[in-house]
Amino acid sequence: MRFMKNVFNLKRGTHAQAKHLTVIHLALTKFNERNIKF
Repeated sequence: MRFMKNVFNLKRGTHAQAKHLTVIHLALTKFNERNIKF
């Protein structure tokens, strides 16, 4: 829940924060892809 709140705050933030959020999203996507293979 705390993570989702942080994501919501980042989306409302500056472009720099949005770019940071994109990096986090890509990292999580790759992490999830590895878990799916397992």
